[in-house]
Amino acid sequence: MNLRDLVTPCFIYDIDRFELNINCLRDSFKRYYGNFRIGYSYKTNYFEPFRLSAKRLGVMAEVVSNKEYKLARSTGIDDSMIIYNGVIPDPACKAKVIKSGGFVHVDNMGEIKQLVEEYGISDIGIRVSFPIGDVFDSRFGFYVNGPEFYEMTDYLKEKGVKINVVHCHISHARSANGFLTRIKTLINVAKSIGAKAINIGGNMYGRIANENFRMQFPDYCSFEEYGRIVGGEMKKAFPNEDVALLAEAGTPLVSDVVSIIFTVIAVKRINGKDYIVVDGQVSDAGFACKYKSPPYRHFGSQSNVVKNAAVVGCTCIEDDYIIKDYTGPANVGDKIVVENVGAYSYNLVNDFITSGCRNFCSIKDLEF
Repeated sequence: MNLRDLVTPCFIYDIDRFELNINCLRDSFKRYYGNFRIGYSYKTNYFEPFRLSAKRLGVMAEVVSNKEYKLARSTGIDDSMIIYNGVIPDPACKAKVIKSGGFVHVDNMGEIKQLVEEYGISDIGIRVSFPIGDVFDSRFGFYVNGPEFYEMTDYLKEKGVKINVVHCHISHARSANGFLTRIKTLINVAKSIGAKAINIGGNMYGRIANENFRMQFPDYCSFEEYGRIVGGEMKKAFPNEDVALLAEAGTPLVSDVVSIIFTVIAVKRINGKDYIVVDGQVSDAGFACKYKSPPYRHFGSQSNVVKNAAVVGCTCIEDDYIIKDYTGPANVGDKIVVENVGAYSYNLVNDFITSGCRNFCSIKDLEF
C-alpha cells in the first residue's frame, strides 16, 4: 500500500521494533541482574498487536483498571502474569490476582483493610513514595518512614499478612540519579520488611534514534545505563539474586514504534503566521506533541514551502497544536507523518470534534 493512499488519521505501527525494544531492555537489565522481569504498561498503549506481542515474549501485563484487567485476560494473560496497580476500586479482581501469584501494589490503608478483612488475602504488595531528588513528590503510595507507613506495616504484622513486593512509580524522574535514588531506597525498604520482590515502576526513556528529538531530554538515559545502575545495585544487595526485580515499561517500549499520518485539509495565513490544518487533533498524537516537538516527515507536493508554521488540528480548540514549528512544503492533500507517538496517544483518542475513525496500518504493508 502506498502511504499517500492511506485513509487518515492513521497510526502506523512497527511490531518488529516493539519486540526489539523488549529484548533490548530485558537484555540490558539481565546483564547485571538475572532475576529480572518486565510488565508491559497497558495504560501507555493497549493496542491489541502490542498486547499479543508482549504476551508472546513472556512479558507480564501491568494494568491500572478493571477495563485493562479484562483486556489482559482477553489476550490470554493468566492472573499470575498480571501486575495490578492504581487506586480504582476493584477488590475482587485484585484479590484474584494476588491469590493466583500475580502482583497487586496497594496505594492506601482503606484498600489494604478491604483486601485483608473482606477477601482474606495473606500476602500483598505495597506502593511507596519518597523524595527522588528531581523536584517532584509523588502523591501515590505510602510515604517511606511517615506515620501512615508504620501504621500500615504494624497493621499487616498484626494480621499476619506478608508484604511480598515493594513498588514505586515516580513520574518526571527519568534521570540516572533519580533511578539510583529509587533503587537504593527500595532495597532498604525491601530489606526492612522482608519483601522478596522489588518493582521499580517505569518512566524510563526509550530508544530515540532522532538526535534532535533526543536533545530535548537533557537527562536522557539509555537502557544500558538503567540496567547497569539498577541491576548493579540489586546485585550488590542480593548477590544470590533471590529477590526478584521487576520494571513496568510502556513509554520505553512503544514510543518509537508508532507514527501517525495526517492529511492537510487547509493552509492559511493569519497575521503573518502560517497555519497548516490537518484532519486529526493533538490527542491523536498524544503527549509527545503536547510537551515536546517530535520529528516529522512530509509527503506530497514540494511547492509552497513555509517556515516556522504551526500544524494544527481540526477541532474548534485554540490550543490544538500538533507541531508548533514546522518548516517545509504545505499543500492541501499532502501527508504529514509525526513520529515517536506510541505513548499515551491511541489510548487517549476521543470522539470530541473528530473528523472520523482512526485507522491502523503495519509498517510492513506500506510503500514509502
